Amino acid sequence: MKVFVGFGCPRSGTTFLYHCLQALEPCALVVKLVEDHVLHPARSHNGLQQLGVLFRAHDLTLVRSVRYPMDIVESFLAARTDALREKTPGIARNSDSSIVRWIREESESVMAQRPSLAEMGHVRFLEMRDTAMRCQEGRKAFWKELAVGIGDTQATSELMARLDTYGKKPVRSGRMSEGLGRVSTDEELADFTSQLTKVIAREGYHG
Repeated sequence: MKVFVGFGCPRSGTTFLYHCLQALEPCALVVKLVEDHVLHPARSHNGLQQLGVLFRAHDLTLVRSVRYPMDIVESFLAARTDALREKTPGIARNSDSSIVRWIREESESVMAQRPSLAEMGHVRFLEMRDTAMRCQEGRKAFWKELAVGIGDTQATSELMARLDTYGKKPVRSGRMSEGLGRVSTDEELADFTSQLTKVIAREGYHG
């Protein structure tokens, strides 16, 4: 059986990723590793490896949603605004330190586990990166990776159609659904940037 597990830092696009992966059902089992799960990388430094062991009899694809850390910060802060506070109460309750901790822990944990995951022959590790998803070429390249071994053309066509809604059709309440841009103050922006400098560089961004 083919198994796809989607995950990522909260507010990085995990709901959109899960929505896209669901196009592959029933050709594959699709699971969203929610942020409060004990195996989520923000909570465990070996949870992804444990998933590899759990699904050792299957073809497992781990798919991580990756977004510019400062955009994740803005989405967390947007949840505190009058427009979203009642729609996203759980996210809105995160303190500044909690926001930083979510982003740091998820990134550090994933990077620590990738070498071990690479040694598991039945495991693939893919990333849905915001920078690639903004263009048709990037979305198509990601689609090709996801569609490997999926013989159902209807399912793969639907997957591509869902990927092409990136940045156009919100799948949950957030900055996009409310038409919000930057919500941080200059002081907040500088403080978060300072605290997340290493993560920004580790994830391949340049600030």
